[in-house]
Amino acid sequence: MMFRQAGARPAPSGHVIHGPFPANFGMVGASVGALFLGVMMLFLGLSAQRFQCDAGVNGECTVDGAHVFERSQIRSVRMDIERGSKNSKYGVVVIQVGGRADQRLMRVEPDQALVAMRSIQGALEVNAPIDIELHGPRLVLPFGVAGLVASVVLMWLALSKMGRCDLVVSQDGSTLDVRRSVFGLPLGTMQVRLDGVERVVIERGLTTAARFRRRSEPSMTPVARLRLDTRSDKLPLTLAMFPGHALHLRAASALRSALLLAPDEADDAELAAIPMRTTPLGQRIGFAWAGLTTGSMLGLALFGISLVLVGKTTMRGNIEGWVFAAGAIPGAIAGVAIVFHATRTRLPR
Repeated sequence: MMFRQAGARPAPSGHVIHGPFPANFGMVGASVGALFLGVMMLFLGLSAQRFQCDAGVNGECTVDGAHVFERSQIRSVRMDIERGSKNSKYGVVVIQVGGRADQRLMRVEPDQALVAMRSIQGALEVNAPIDIELHGPRLVLPFGVAGLVASVVLMWLALSKMGRCDLVVSQDGSTLDVRRSVFGLPLGTMQVRLDGVERVVIERGLTTAARFRRRSEPSMTPVARLRLDTRSDKLPLTLAMFPGHALHLRAASALRSALLLAPDEADDAELAAIPMRTTPLGQRIGFAWAGLTTGSMLGLALFGISLVLVGKTTMRGNIEGWVFAAGAIPGAIAGVAIVFHATRTRLPR
């Protein structure tokens, strides 16, 4: 008697994206703010200017190595007191030069400017060489370093629960590769055997909410991870649990399909009941205004720092109109674009 031979059972296959997990924007913003303050303080503390003049009447005077005038053109030297933000005082050494505008050196602490002025006056009286170096306040350097360290720590705390996991079934269907990455940078791979896997389970838990949360947010944040269950073992796909709700349901459903397992009706019904994420138009406009103002300030700051790095200006230089336009306008456009992208209608997480 002839029997028909059963066909080969299809092997599991597929690539499931688990994530991306919700970002802790409060922690990211705090990290960026700490980085900005740290860099600004370091530039302020490390900024310096060197004024030199050769001995003799025909000596050449330079500022940071660039020729500015002849020593014979110096008529007098004085110190002006200028006020900055929050009524702070700065001293500026002003060199009166015949036939051209006064040469103003960088703003420094009044005591440092007074010492520099007297040193220049004394050298002029005896026709001695002049070599004066002015620098920013060194006391802010530890705060700059602390800002950089705080930025790294805060960013690490923010990224520890971000990123995504790529769940890739091997070609022979025997193993599952779990590859975690953040912004496309790989953080490691774990391999799980698929022998005897009977179901995909969402293992849920709670963790203390991150810092910089809103008052309306609960003190505990729900987290979860995927787990493969066999008859004798439970195999978590990640060591840590990650925030989010719907994204775990989507990944579990897709992984069941890839592993040729029966769907979970309860999980699928729960996922179908979750609405899309939307932001009211009024809130989007309000967020856009915040993005415009914040983006313009950050754009101006970044453009100014770029000019300092290439030597086009100094940390104490005046902000000209073209600098404001070239930095603030692109920053404002980028800030509004980021806000509208972040508040678009999108899948629940």
